[in-house]
Amino acid sequence: MKETVEENELITIDDFAKVELKVGKILECEPHPKADRLLVSKIDIGGEVRTIVSGISKFYSEKDLIGKKLLLLQI
Repeated sequence: MKETVEENELITIDDFAKVELKVGKILECEPHPKADRLLVSKIDIGGEVRTIVSGISKFYSEKDLIGKKLLLLQI
């Protein structure tokens, strides 16, 4: 099923200018202790380490993610 996007749902260039894109490296990754589908990852984004919980354990093993780089979008 194809979803249509209404004109008012698009962001403006001013909104896009507020978005900060950062590349992070996954330092640690482990299963969430209380959920089967979640992974808890420690991400180094250059001088700061953030913890991110994601619902991707169905598709990725925590061992496969360590050392990978990812794109973070910060508003």
